[in-house]
Amino acid sequence: MKKSICIALTLFLCVGFACNRYKSSLEIEWTTDDPIQVNDEIETCVVQKETFSADRISSMLSALVGENYVLCKQYVRSKQEWLDMATQMEAAEHVSEDVLNEIKEKAIHAPENPSYEPIRLTEASDGEMAATILERDGGVSYALFDMGGNSFSYYRSEDIQFVGKDVCEQNLLFCSSDSEKEHLLWLMPHPTISEKDSLAMALDYIEKMNIPLRLFYYEPCTIITDSVIRSDGWKFVFTKQSNGYAAQFWDGQWYYINPDAPPVSGSSWGEEVCSVVIDENGICVFSWIGASREVSRNRNDKLLPDSEMKSVIDTQLFTIYKDHSYREGVYLDLQITKIEAGISLISVSESPNLGQYVPSWYISYRYKWDDEEDVPESWEQDQIIFNMINGDYIEPRVTEEKLHSILQGG
Repeated sequence: MKKSICIALTLFLCVGFACNRYKSSLEIEWTTDDPIQVNDEIETCVVQKETFSADRISSMLSALVGENYVLCKQYVRSKQEWLDMATQMEAAEHVSEDVLNEIKEKAIHAPENPSYEPIRLTEASDGEMAATILERDGGVSYALFDMGGNSFSYYRSEDIQFVGKDVCEQNLLFCSSDSEKEHLLWLMPHPTISEKDSLAMALDYIEKMNIPLRLFYYEPCTIITDSVIRSDGWKFVFTKQSNGYAAQFWDGQWYYINPDAPPVSGSSWGEEVCSVVIDENGICVFSWIGASREVSRNRNDKLLPDSEMKSVIDTQLFTIYKDHSYREGVYLDLQITKIEAGISLISVSESPNLGQYVPSWYISYRYKWDDEEDVPESWEQDQIIFNMINGDYIEPRVTEEKLHSILQGG
């Protein structure tokens, strides 16, 4: 038998004015009379899914690595390349003898000269392709792109990862051992290149490639190459904007969908975001995912009134979480921590190659079981998004295809 659940909601309304707090049971009340100031002229942007041609991909590669590069597949490293990697690893702080010995063993069996098979993009079939880039100065980098699709990524090394300062700080809250804490502290970034210089480089790439996105956020990050070689730099995230309102994107974000209270709409092909990672040696990662081009803008004469929006938020969150309980008498505490205006990419009915950026409310909240201690590590963070025009619960972080699968139990 289902048991009713009492959801304690502590609301913090943070949209340009002081926070106000209250606590209620089942019914949610808003104690602030301050208006939420939103530009009523914020526009809906209709966009079309990009289809990257061979020429477009070639021009993006040229912007990143210069002219006269060779694109190839089935690249086999030479003996000297493996030896150079071993030398770099020996100078690194965190490297195991097993890993180092494995690299040296590969050097023993490697050919004197690298081997590869050149690629002609003009002859390539549509679909996802991984390629090695032999640069004019002798450097070897990598690319992953979708011919005839809308994703393109460049990596300075075949094995490269990056982690932002925010993720390091969050993970420190949950680390369970001294060794894990030590590793996270080691991962904490300390850039040797300035924020100003890094941003100038990132913006230059965005301009050269004619990418119609604007800076959403940036932070220091640590770059790990070949699992152990570390550098420090900056990560810049670019998203679509309309009338000064941005589509939000956060690394490591996740979404929760209750099949019994699902969103009205997802996106046609996923979120559009461009991430650029820079260190003192230049570009490390350039990734443009979900690319689109704008085809029209439509003015929204009227958005959902403030009073109705509050009721929609209350009702939807209650519907999603009202049956959540892991044992009798233990319910959820849920706190709304931030409300921000932005835009979100959702699908257009019957048009899989079209999407629309609609004005949206991004509602950040956190929750925990009410028998847990009120400490940071007890809380789970989440976000829910609403269409400002009609109050629909939307989820731009999931495609329509995936949403359909979730609702079908897949």
